[in-house]
Amino acid sequence: MEKVELPIKTKIAAWLMTIIGVIIGLLGLILAVVILAEGSEFALLGSLLGLIPFFLGFLLFLGGFFLLKRKQGAWWFSITILTIESFLLLWHLLEELGEGPPYLNLGLELIIIVIFLFLLISLFFLFSDRESFFKIAK
Repeated sequence: MEKVELPIKTKIAAWLMTIIGVIIGLLGLILAVVILAEGSEFALLGSLLGLIPFFLGFLLFLGGFFLLKRKQGAWWFSITILTIESFLLLWHLLEELGEGPPYLNLGLELIIIVIFLFLLISLFFLFSDRESFFKIAK
């Protein structure tokens, strides 16, 4: 039986999700370790809060991985995770803009904006290639 090629937009979205998931996961893990190494009385609580981005990055990675494996529920899972993470990043950006001058954390804000744009691109690609993905999904 001939294996049908994955649609190109879905493949791009899946790879973006996988790469961004690894980046967010590593940043969350680094944040948790740095907060834990700080040694304050709230270090354990802070490191647990640092594990939230790790968990979200892992879910994003799983969505991209299952899209590449052509799983039927992967599209819905990926859309859900992309929507949740996009809203969380947008909420964070709007909260930062409300607090004062954004140039204080310019490096972090630029990383968040780039990740947010890549998440939106992935979301757009998945929505635009939905029908062709469901034709080949297992």
